Amino acid sequence: MKKRTIILIVVIVAIVIALIFAFFPDSAGNGTANSESPAPNESVIQSAQDTETASASQEAQAGPYDALKHFSATDLEGKVVTQDIFSDYDFTMVNIWATFCGPCINEMPELGQLKKDYADKGVNVVGIVVDITDSNGNATAEGVVLAKDIVAQTGADYTHIIPSKDMSTLVTSISVVPTTVFVDSQGNVVADGYYGALDLENWTRVIDYLLENE
Repeated sequence: MKKRTIILIVVIVAIVIALIFAFFPDSAGNGTANSESPAPNESVIQSAQDTETASASQEAQAGPYDALKHFSATDLEGKVVTQDIFSDYDFTMVNIWATFCGPCINEMPELGQLKKDYADKGVNVVGIVVDITDSNGNATAEGVVLAKDIVAQTGADYTHIIPSKDMSTLVTSISVVPTTVFVDSQGNVVADGYYGALDLENWTRVIDYLLENE
C-alpha cells in the first residue's frame, strides 16, 4: 500500500512539473542564461539617441534657411545680390532685422564693428531687413529710406538685403527679430539661430568659437 502511495505521489509531481514547463517555458532553465546575457551599453544607446535628435533638430532648423543657398535679391542701394555674397568667406553672419525693432537697431553699431574686426579673418556680416516690402513683395520707397537712415545712424555699413520671393519661406519663418545665423561659403547653416540681440563681447565669443572649431 505504501509503495503504491509513493508511486502515485511521484506521478502527480511529474505531471505538475510538466504542466509548469508547458505554461511557463521561461522557467525551464532560461532564467540563468538571460541573467548572464550582456546588457546593452546604455551610454551607446543614449549617444545614438542624442545624435538622431541633433540631426533632426538641425534639419528642422535648416529648412527655412535653405533659401540662403540660392537666391537673387537686391540691397538697399538697388544692387543685385545672390548667394555669391558668401563665397569669399569662411563664415558669414546673417543678421535678420526690422526697422521697428529697437534691439535690432541697438546692436547694429556693434555688428558694424564686428565687420571691421573680422574683415581679414574670413568672416563677413550681412543684414536682411524684413519689414520694408509690401504685400506683393516689392520694397516700398518709405521703407528703403527708413532702413538707409538707420544704417547710416548706426554705422552698420555692410550689405543689407531686401528679401525677394526666393526668400519668402525664410521671412515667414522668422518669429523673432533680430535672428542671426552663420553660414559657410555656400550658404549652408553652420550654427543654430541666435534669437535676440547680443553685445560685442558675446558675439566675439561666438565667432571666435566658430573659427577655432571649423
